[in-house]
Amino acid sequence: TLDVLRVGDWMAANDVSYPLIFTLREAAHWQKRNSNLPAWIEFAKTCGEEVIFVRDTEKADESLEDFLTCPEASRDLGFRQALYERAQCNMLVGSGPVMMLIFSTAPFMFFRPLMDPKTVDGWPAGTPEWWRDNVGVRVGSQFPWAKENQRINWATEDQSDIRAAWRNFKRLDPRRTTRLPLTG
Repeated sequence: TLDVLRVGDWMAANDVSYPLIFTLREAAHWQKRNSNLPAWIEFAKTCGEEVIFVRDTEKADESLEDFLTCPEASRDLGFRQALYERAQCNMLVGSGPVMMLIFSTAPFMFFRPLMDPKTVDGWPAGTPEWWRDNVGVRVGSQFPWAKENQRINWATEDQSDIRAAWRNFKRLDPRRTTRLPLTG
């Protein structure tokens, strides 16, 4: 599609070939569900990988220290999905964009699916019961259709958990993942 070509051009123009993509939740509502920005920034500084931040739509045009951000992916879902498909791994917390990854072939690690509903004004989707009854997934397990490189990370979203999850992810056999060419 045109989005695949546009992403290939954008990646080439930004000298990026096989990045980690961190999609941030930075919304004004239910802020306790937002990404742990300090943890993601620290991991990005020390992981030794190419990193692209996809900021929340309301912050799409704001820079983030010296990191590469992709405002186009914050606003255009087709572009975002094409970018996700090109990633070494997509890493994010539970929010709307995780659904794009769950039903795709793109590699991902979805962090912090559990939250105390009392801390997020009664939001029920972060409880073990909600996951069991509405998604059919028990805490500690994975989506039945998920590939080895598509994981729910049931731990928290602090820097040490992100680092440990990435170490485990890198142990996967790279032949089990697919990678699209830069241009079409």
